[in-house]
Amino acid sequence: MVSGYSLDQDQGKVDRTYSFNELDNMMSLLNARETRQSTLIRLLAYLLAHPQQRAALSPEAQASLDQAYGQGFPQGEVESLEETLKQRYATETKAGGSLYDLINSKDKYFSLKQLGNLKAERIGTSDMLKVRYSNLDAWLCQKTLELFTEVFMEKHQVLKHQDSNQAISFFEQQVRASQAALAEAEAQLEAFGTDNKIINYYEQTRYIAEQKEDLDKLFFEERMDFEAAKASLTELETKLETKYNIAVTSGQMLDLRDRLSDISNKIALLELNRAGPQEDARMARYQTQALTIQDSIAEKTQTLFTLSRTVEGVSADQILKEWLHNTIIYYQSEARISAIRQRQQDFENIYARFAPLGSKLKKIEREIGVREEEYLSNLHSLNVAKLHQYNLQMSTNLKVVDPPFLPLEAAPSKRMQMTILGCMLGFIFPFGVLVALALFDPTLKSPGQLAKLSGYSVLGAFPALNSRMKSINEVRDRVLSGFTQTLLGWQQKKATASPLRIHLTSLVPKVGKSTLQEAWLQDLGQRGITVSEELAAAEVILFETPALNSPEFPAQDLLPADHHVVVISAKTIWDEAAHNTLKRLEALHPAPIHLVLNGCPMEGLEEYIGEIPKQRTWLRRTFKKYLSRS
Repeated sequence: MVSGYSLDQDQGKVDRTYSFNELDNMMSLLNARETRQSTLIRLLAYLLAHPQQRAALSPEAQASLDQAYGQGFPQGEVESLEETLKQRYATETKAGGSLYDLINSKDKYFSLKQLGNLKAERIGTSDMLKVRYSNLDAWLCQKTLELFTEVFMEKHQVLKHQDSNQAISFFEQQVRASQAALAEAEAQLEAFGTDNKIINYYEQTRYIAEQKEDLDKLFFEERMDFEAAKASLTELETKLETKYNIAVTSGQMLDLRDRLSDISNKIALLELNRAGPQEDARMARYQTQALTIQDSIAEKTQTLFTLSRTVEGVSADQILKEWLHNTIIYYQSEARISAIRQRQQDFENIYARFAPLGSKLKKIEREIGVREEEYLSNLHSLNVAKLHQYNLQMSTNLKVVDPPFLPLEAAPSKRMQMTILGCMLGFIFPFGVLVALALFDPTLKSPGQLAKLSGYSVLGAFPALNSRMKSINEVRDRVLSGFTQTLLGWQQKKATASPLRIHLTSLVPKVGKSTLQEAWLQDLGQRGITVSEELAAAEVILFETPALNSPEFPAQDLLPADHHVVVISAKTIWDEAAHNTLKRLEALHPAPIHLVLNGCPMEGLEEYIGEIPKQRTWLRRTFKKYLSRS
């Protein structure tokens, strides 16, 4: 049901936690009230839609169905009848009705309480579930189990697909929104490039930077040539003195020089901006004009300077040629520098335009990146959701391995087992309670227990006088006889002929010491022993004092005694305080201390006086004999 092939996990690996959770969810759905309620409604709809199947029901089941509908059974298909019954049940939930009463009653065939017999359990450690159901009607049992399986599988599939469909709808909406936002950002980038005539901003800026660097290098070289030519002309004009000054200041020479400068400027501009055949033709024309002007300047200079030597003896021809060469270089460089400066200004304008465009472009690209990541993330989530949905379709395709069958024999009754179990519990539970009470009862139950806890000798035990036993008088006489025999033993051991003094007291008041004294005195009198409570001529002096823990106890004025007899109630819980009280009595008035357990249960008396005569059944006699041997 769970551990089959999954698309959203590695093949061969099973998530056990997920499997356990899924099985727990299935078990909860199987035990849900809604699932069982839907099963009952569908069962009723099936029986109403198939009148021939109602005949297969037992008379009791038919009577339950008649009670809900009487003789007016509705007609129709199962699906329509099921929907009608659901609406009717929802209406009767508030106001009550026959259908609501039937489903929520204690009916043995068509009630939620009856469907409580439907048990679902896991098969071993596997991921398979077994559903069992018992009903008095065999056919109804099989059909109920079939319809319950259908309802469970439908609800399980709806429960799984509902969350998946909601997730897919959400991510589809998010993908459409992020895709529209990405398209809007890309359109903004396209409009930005079109408005600013940008094809590739980064390539264009790199090309402009390279061109500007080359132009700056060319400007530096031309400036060097210009300065060199300027210095040479100054030096040559100084050497030529007056004749050269006349030639230089000549009007024709000035006109030719200006024309040469203008032609050189045009040639420099064309060299920087040449981009087609028309510019090449103009360049050739300007170069021809420049050569013609240079020849004219040379001719005029040759005519004006007739001297062949300078003052220093240098050939005038050589100086003139050098002057002419530097003059041409000077004006050409000047024209190129002017053109380069104009071109540098153009580059400055381009830089001023492209600088703010870069930050704007970065902003648009960042926005596109964010929206693209958002779109890809939503698209990935949508794919995961669809994969999960398809995986759910595979995992929710539950199959029934062992379909319900029609039982031919009724399940064996457990009445005998329950009877035996009830008898065992009826015996074991009371016996266990009695044993627990006996083990945890802290009171004194026998003389032996008192001797063990206190550490003092126990004179004997006296039964409760209000006992309903017929042989209570016999038991009391036997106890008193034991007391008297012990007393006679004390008297024989006494070294002097003085009376035997016995001090009778108790730990706490109202434990029956006065009653014990009267009974003891009566028994001693019947045996011919002279007993007195005062210091008089008597064989035994038996005097009573208040309880040891009582304020009236005469601790300092207590008469000397040969023996202390302390009466202890069987209801007493022996503790350290009782032990310390007896120690104080022994310290104040040294004499042997003997304890008497008053109100002792009859069972505890047997270890003191032997078996108590009473009527017992054969079973009790046998059981008691067995315990005695043990």
